Parts: sequence; structure tokens; C-alpha cells
Amino acid sequence: MSNARSLLATTPLTDLRRISYRLSSHPAWRRTGVLERLHASRVSEFRRILRACAIAASRGRHALVLLVPKEQDPDAFMRAFYTYARERAGRPVRQFALCDSPWPAALGTLVGIGNPAPVSVETLQDLLFAADRMFQRLRAALSRDLATDEAGPGLLVVQGDISNERTFLGFLSHLSPPEAMWRAIPGPKASRDQFVVVASMPTSQGDPVSLPKGVETLEVRPIEPEDIRAAPDAAAEILLLGLSGQRMTRESGPAPRGAISVDKAIQAGLYHDMALGETTWGHIQALCAAGQAREAVELACANREALTPDQLMESAQLALVAAESEPVMALVQAAALRGAHPAAVACIMAEAMFIQAQVERAAALAREALCANAPLQYRSCALNTLGKVAFRAGRHDEAEQLFVQVHELLPGGLEAARATHNLGLVALRRGDLGQAVLKLQEAVLAAESLGEAQGAALARRNLAIALEHQGRYQAAMEYALEALDRLSRLNAIAHLPNAILTVADLLVTFGEWDRAMALVEAAEGIAASTGQAQVVSVCHRLRGECALLRGDALAATRELEAAYAEFRSRGFADDAAFCAARLAEACLALGALKEALRWAEVPTGQGEARGRALVVMGRAALLEGKPAQAASTLSKGRDILAAARQREPLAMATAALADAMEALGDQAAALNLREEARSLLEEVSGAVPAEYRKAFRARPGISEVIEAQPEPTGLVAPMSRATPVTPQLRHRLPKILGDSQALRRTLVMIERVRDVNVPVLLLGESGTGKELLAEALHLLSPRARGPFVRVNAAAFTDTLLLSELFGHERGAFTGAHARKIGRFEAANGGTLFLDEIGDVSEHLQTALLRVIEEQRFQRVGGVDTVRVDVRLVFATHRDLNEAMRAGRFREDLFHRISAVTIPVPPLRERVEDIPVLAEHFAAELASETGREVSLSADAIEILCSWRWPGNVRELKNVVRKACLMAEGPTVTRETLLGECPELRHAGRRPAAGGLDVFDMVFGRGLSLFQARAEVEVALIREALSQTGGNISAAAQLLGMKRPRLSQMVKEYGLKVEAGATPQVLQPRRGSAAKEGRP
Repeated sequence: MSNARSLLATTPLTDLRRISYRLSSHPAWRRTGVLERLHASRVSEFRRILRACAIAASRGRHALVLLVPKEQDPDAFMRAFYTYARERAGRPVRQFALCDSPWPAALGTLVGIGNPAPVSVETLQDLLFAADRMFQRLRAALSRDLATDEAGPGLLVVQGDISNERTFLGFLSHLSPPEAMWRAIPGPKASRDQFVVVASMPTSQGDPVSLPKGVETLEVRPIEPEDIRAAPDAAAEILLLGLSGQRMTRESGPAPRGAISVDKAIQAGLYHDMALGETTWGHIQALCAAGQAREAVELACANREALTPDQLMESAQLALVAAESEPVMALVQAAALRGAHPAAVACIMAEAMFIQAQVERAAALAREALCANAPLQYRSCALNTLGKVAFRAGRHDEAEQLFVQVHELLPGGLEAARATHNLGLVALRRGDLGQAVLKLQEAVLAAESLGEAQGAALARRNLAIALEHQGRYQAAMEYALEALDRLSRLNAIAHLPNAILTVADLLVTFGEWDRAMALVEAAEGIAASTGQAQVVSVCHRLRGECALLRGDALAATRELEAAYAEFRSRGFADDAAFCAARLAEACLALGALKEALRWAEVPTGQGEARGRALVVMGRAALLEGKPAQAASTLSKGRDILAAARQREPLAMATAALADAMEALGDQAAALNLREEARSLLEEVSGAVPAEYRKAFRARPGISEVIEAQPEPTGLVAPMSRATPVTPQLRHRLPKILGDSQALRRTLVMIERVRDVNVPVLLLGESGTGKELLAEALHLLSPRARGPFVRVNAAAFTDTLLLSELFGHERGAFTGAHARKIGRFEAANGGTLFLDEIGDVSEHLQTALLRVIEEQRFQRVGGVDTVRVDVRLVFATHRDLNEAMRAGRFREDLFHRISAVTIPVPPLRERVEDIPVLAEHFAAELASETGREVSLSADAIEILCSWRWPGNVRELKNVVRKACLMAEGPTVTRETLLGECPELRHAGRRPAAGGLDVFDMVFGRGLSLFQARAEVEVALIREALSQTGGNISAAAQLLGMKRPRLSQMVKEYGLKVEAGATPQVLQPRRGSAAKEGRP
């Protein structure tokens, strides 16, 4: 070795490199680890790689390929790098070897998830999405396994040549997608993943490097003199071996892998670039397994004659996914000529026509597919297409019926998942945001359980829109960016522009107009290259809205008019109405009142567009000097916007109404309304993500309302959070009617606990409005932007209630065809109202106790723990204390749910509210029937004198029945008593301090036995009180024997206070005559 050292000092570096390169090509010498020891000294190179990893992770890139010269033994270099990183990097480091076994299963085992790609392949779409699903699972597992702190990203060091592993290269591309302008948008998930997969690829000088677009690379520097000086022993050993002249024999490597059939390779999860088959169909399947859908479609089109009709139809469906409209027609026509099922041909062509916005042709083809002998799969597909056509035309009821038919026809399949998605869109257009969010969440889970990655991404995009309408902007941006990321990784060109525009729409709202318009340009460019004309209409609308918000009303009218014309020509009724409303706003800004009013007449119905249009009409009336008309119109528009939960336009409408009230001279109302508008915009501003909040608050119009500081006039008292019955609160709680003292006390309690995130128990009789008060608590709380989910525990059996509350996994029980999210999961971020908690079984009480304590649970039939953030409101008409004593209700659960207990007053304690409620129910019926009927004064008097054991629910039924049966325009006393004979007993009320036995049974729900016991206790107590605790005198007063009374006192646990001042005894009625005394 000493000779080698001296020889090393005189050997030129070029000769040393030549010798080491020659030795590195022989496996026999690689096993000695000599070159690896030489690489181990290259600390400066390893540090350079770690810096590159940190930079890549900060940019959202999670893969780095090291280009190592082939002569330097890349495997040895990677082993040396792994050793260094593990010992000195101060972060989680894993090593993974690419070998002949399936790499996905091996990597899944390493990170603790097993085989990440178990899939039952039936179609090309299954193959296409299976690889993507595998990549997602592996990425999530790596993110968890390599979680790190500030020391830098965790590392997975890959051992082996990745050049021939096409699917692994696809995985690296998934981890490091190509640059796009929307990837620079700040989002909630921008920097959560802190890991990097480091792989190597051997290179030769002059050879091109072929890697997927977007994958980060780093060229490893050649061995330098300082590297040799840092490891003299290894360098000397290399020199000795090179100069010894020993004959080195190459050991044979492993035998080449044999050909594996397509089906076996796919079902085993072997997504390798191996011999997947020699046929054209096998090559098409291989391309799908590698995620190359467009290439697979091109190959299918070029070899149509070699494919069967079923294979042609599958290829056509794949072309729909890849947004290749021309190949769809070519493949479908070829399939039809070769005997494909006519219904299948019609279904695919209908879908293609719908995507191209040829809705009439799409509807005609879908009807053709609904022939009697068509398989259920094609009939359900045709129903979905017809439903989408009806939805686009604004026929929401018809669309809903068609989507429901899909569920009835073929539950649990892919078409049923799409129907669930479409039902969510129907609910969204109707303004039922809670139902929309619930259905779209179910659609996401259903698509994911079926392996339909694209459908899950589309459902996320629409879920983002629903959350935006709810005012939950943080979650909306998160889902929108996630959907955009998923669709871009899937290369779903057909749906990418709409996903980009969803993000752009949010940015327009936030005031990030330059960034939003850049996204609009990008979406329009993609749409132009793929022939998606309908996307251009959305681009016009967004440009118009952006110009309107910026104050350029003239440019806004040009863009919005173009959008309106295009939407109307293509049958997008709802979108056209919204553009008309925005056009009315633009024309009003220009001072063109006639044009503004003309456009404001276009929107109809009760949606956001109609609300905006009414506000324009009101503002126009104010400009024309008609403040009374303006106030009336603005109030109607404001009510519609409040019902649609559109807080930003609602705030602006409220500010406009304040101007109208000021013009009418009502300064107090104007001041209150301006404060309400400011409060609403503060709520919206608080929901905007922090990185966009400054731009939002600086928007013209919004900044003036938020920053306005009205001078106190002395006409109104400052708002107090402890006083619930203010105009602002009344506007936020339009369903709460009445102004009685009992109701005020309840509202005060609700107002005081609205910000406290503790369970609330509402105690009250049936029909008192506990659900309305629970919703009021939700609307007043910081969770108002989240969902409000109702569950009636008494309406379900134990098994069904478990599934309803916690959801279930697919196959959990008979009929569980797909995963279902439960009400707890649907209420995440909001409030869950669980009614009739007193009727829940002991088994369910135990399950509820855990959720209340930990805010986590498992779905029925599942193993994964689901975490939620839910505020819980409970209600019951039962006596839970009595239920605890009887052992029917857990004491620990009672103490958990009754942290705050709010009594709900029965209607008999709110007599002054009865006229208001009765008139409201009469007006409600008049709006339904078109026939106005009022209540006479004597009829109202009868209603006020009844005890109402059924409370508000009974009052509503009585009023509706009387109004329906009234012959004239007024319900008289005679009419009321004729239709509701039980009211003849009205006015028979107990004396002060007495017992209402009717209320005991019919109001409080006591049994006859319980009512009798309560009466006995009350009478015994009164008798003992009047006799000063003298049992003998009390027995005489009650007309019973002393031993029996003494026994009852013990049974009921009554306390006898001896020595109390007795009251004057009055003989029991009838006792004097019986005993013969005067």
C-alpha cells in the first residue's frame, strides 16, 4: 500500500480517472466498494445536492435526478450520498432500490401502505387513472414518512438506473409537474409537502438526456484531485488494481425478464415498461398504464382495423377524456360499421356533442340511446346526458328527476357517481348551498372509490364553487387549486380551462385582478387550441366583471354583452341571466338608466341574478328622486340576496338601502343599515385568505363601506352584543318571529354563547321551534359560513343512524354500493344539529360521547380515523334527568351535551307572539295558493286564548286549515271554531299557581300515570303547607286516611317541615253535608 501511495503521488489525474472508469465497469470489482469509498469523500458535492433539494422543495418540486457519468459507477455514488445524508443531514432519509420486483409495491411497503395500486381493470380509463391513483397514494405516504422540520426536506434516495423505468419516470413527473403560472398562486397547500425523491441516471458525454418535462436535474461533477486527496487509501487501491494486470471476468447479471401478459401485469400492479403484449391493443393498454392517453388515442385511430368493436368504443371513451373530439367521431363510426351496440354509439356521440355545446343534437342522440333493449349502463349514461341538457337550459326540476332516475336504475356505479355530482350542481343553482356541498362531497368520495380520478377532480372544482358561494373562501381556494393541480397532472385538457377560470373567479373577488386576467388569457389559449367555444363565454364574463370592479364600466359592457349573447345562443339560461344583472350594474355606472332598467328586467326567479337586478332598480329609483320606491325595491332585492347567502352583494344592497332611508329622513335606520353593511363586509373580509385580504379591502366600493365611520347622532343607541333584538339581528334571523319577553330571554342566551365553541342543549316541548333556534345560533356564530346540518335521531334505527351520522365504506353492509360521508363529516367547519337526543340508544350514546370528546370517528366498516371540526347543538323534549335516574341516558353524556342549556319557551308563554305568527302563516299560504285570506280580530282572540299543546307547529296547521276552508277573504270566529272544534275549550286556563293537566299530557308529553303522580305531589305539598306540616290535618284536608298519606309522603320523598304556620283550614267540598255539620 505504501508503494501505491508513492505511485499515486506521481500518477497523472487523467490516468487515474481512466483506470477507475475501466474498473467501475466490472461488477466483480464494484463489489469491493472501492469506488464507493472514493465517492464518500466528496462532501462538497453532497452539500451541493442537498442545497438543490432544498431549492426544489421550496418551489413545489419533489423530484431531483442526478446525472452521473456512467464511468463513475452511479450506484456507488448514490450509496455514498445516502450514507452521508443519513448521518449528517439531520432529516429523515430513506433508501429504495429499483429491482426486478414491482417497484410500486416495494416502495409502498417501504413507506407503510403496501401495494399502492390494487386495481381491477375493465376499461382503458381504469388503466389511465390507476397509475394516477397509485402516484397520489405514494406521494401522500412519502409526505407523511419523510415529514421534517426546519432542517430541510426529507429524502428518498433511489438506487438503480431509472432510464428504462417509464412508469417511475412518470411518478417523478407527477412529483415535479411542469411550470404553470397558476402554480405560483399562493394557496393553503403551497408548502405542506417537504420531501424530495433523489434518483440517478447514467450519462455518457454527447448522449442526449430524455426525461419528462418538468423534472429537475443536476449534473454530478467528475472526480477532482481534491476528492482523490481526501480518500488516498481508496485511490491507491484503485491504482494498484488497475496496474496489477489481473484478468477481470464480468459476472453475468440476472436473466432477462420474460414477457408478461397485459392483464397479469396490470392486475399485479406491475406498472413497468415491460413486454406488455405484442398486439396493438396491448400497446394501447401499455400507453394508458403509463398515463399517455393522447398517444394511446392516436395509436387507436391509426390502427382502427386491428381493433374489435368493443376496443374501438373504449378508445372513443378514452378520447372523450383526452378532449380529442375528432378521434371520438372516427372511432365511434368505425365501431358502428363493425357492429357495435347502437345505444353505446349514441351515448358516446351524445356526450361528444354536449361537450361541443351542440345541446339539441346531444339530446336527440341521448333519446336514441334510451331504447328498450339498451343495457342499463347505456340507459343511465343517456339519462345523465339528458339531465345535463335540461340543467344547462335552466330546467332544474326536470334535471333533478333525470339524475334521480340514474340512481334508481343503476345505483353504486360510475354513472350514479356522476349523477350525484350533477345533483350537487342542481342544488347549487337553486341556492341550496348546504345540500350542494353535501352532494359534491359525496361525489368526490364516490369517484375516488371507483378510481375515477378525473371525476373526483371535477367534483372538487365544483365543490370549490359551492364553498365560494357559502363565503368559505379559504376552503374554496384550497379545493380549486387542488382540482387544477389534479387535472393538470392528468393532462385533462378538456376540463383544464374551466378549472383555471374557477381560480380566476376567486381572484377577481379578492381584488387580484392582474393575476386573474393572466389566468383568463391562459384558459382562453388552451380553449382555442382544443375548440372549446363555451369557455370563451366565461372569459368574456370574467373580463367584464373585472372591468366593472375596476371602474371601467364601458369595457365591462362590451365584454358582458358578448358573454350574454354567447350564453343565450348556447342555452345557458342561468349564466345569461347573471350576465344581464351585471350589465344592468355597468349601465347604471355609466348613467344609462333606461338601459340599466332594460337589462334588470331580464333575470327572473329568486336567485342571485334577480337579487342584483332588483338592487339596480332600487338604485335607479333613488337617482330619479323616488326614495320610497327605491327603499321598497331594495328591500326585496336584499331579501333575495340574504336567502341566497350572498354576503358581498347583500352588504352593498344594504348600503344602498341606507342611502334610501337617509333620503326619506330616517337617519336612525340609515345609521343602523350602514353599520350592518360594514359588519357584513368585515365578515366577508375575515373569510378571505390572509394573503389576499389587503387587496379585497382596497376594492372600490368595499373600502368606502368598511372605512366609513358614521358620526353619532344621538338618535340611536350603540349596538350591543348583549341585545339581540336589533334591526341587524332581525335581518340576520328572518325566520324568528315574535317579540315576547320569553323569546327575548332565549335570544339573549343564544347571543351570549354564539362565539363559545361548546355543545348547546335546547330543552323544549315538541313544536316550539328548537330547529330554528339552532339555525339562529349557527348563523350568529363565526361558523355561519360553514354548513348547518340537521339530523333527527328519532327518525332512524340504530344501524341507520350510525351510517347517517358517521358515514360508511363501500361494502360495509348490504346495499352499501359506494362510500358515503356522514352528517358529522358533512358538517365539518360548521354546525351539526342533533334533534331528539333523548331518544338515542345507549350504544349510540357511547359513540357520540367519543366524537364529542375527541372530534374524530371511523366510518361504518372503515378503519381510517376521520377528524372533524364541528359545533354540536342538541335538542330534546324529554326530561333527561328522569331518563338518567331510570338508566336510559348516560350521565357522562348528559354533562357533556349540557354545558350550555337553553330553555325554549312553549307557545302558551308567548301569547303576545300568536297574532304575528298567525298572520305570517296566513301570508305564507297566500303566496303558495295566490289567494289572500286574513284573520278577524275575534279569530285572533280565540287563538290567543288556546293553550296550544302542540305549540307553533299546531298553530301553523290550524291557521292553514282555517284559511284553506274559509269561504270568504276573512277567517271569522265561526269559521275557526267550525273547522277546529277543539278550540271551543279555549279560555279554560288554570288559576294562577295551579296545574294545567291538559298541558301535562298534551303539551309536555307526560303519560297519564306521570301526570297523576305530579298532581298528587302538588296537592300533598299544598296540604302540608296549609297545615304547617301536620300530617293528620293534611289527611283530613285531602279526605284520606293518615297512614296512607304518611306512606305517600315517604314514597315521593317529600320533606315535612314541622312548626310552619298553618293556614286557615277549609273543609273539603261535600264533607259538611256528609257529616251532618252546619
